[in-house]
Amino acid sequence: MSKRATRTQSLTVKKIFRYFIQGIIILAPIGITAYVLYWLFERVDGILRPAVYAITKVNIPGIGFVIILLFVILVGWISSSFLMGSAINFFDQLMERTPGVKFIYSSTKDFFEAFAGDKKRFNKAVLASVFLRMRK
Repeated sequence: MSKRATRTQSLTVKKIFRYFIQGIIILAPIGITAYVLYWLFERVDGILRPAVYAITKVNIPGIGFVIILLFVILVGWISSSFLMGSAINFFDQLMERTPGVKFIYSSTKDFFEAFAGDKKRFNKAVLASVFLRMRK
């Protein structure tokens, strides 16, 4: 084989490898997200489904998840009132002053506020190039 053919083959292999890596970068977050959502659904549903089955003797897939989802919505609705806001602020200050717990609580709180709270920090989409363009 000539040097030119070997070089062309090398560039082709590099392109194929680059496309493979780009495919992994695109598909991995989608696959991981789908798996985590499935796992989370199964775990959350598994918390209350046995209790509902013991009461009703009917096995309804997803009922535990729905009950917990409604409970979270109810807590959010109740916490929006003025009196509950004061109680939540008191609890928040208590957690911020507790040694050991402060680090975990404040880190978790900051993480969720960055994406969904009143102090939302991530509000713009960004496209980052993973690979540098090859010059010919």
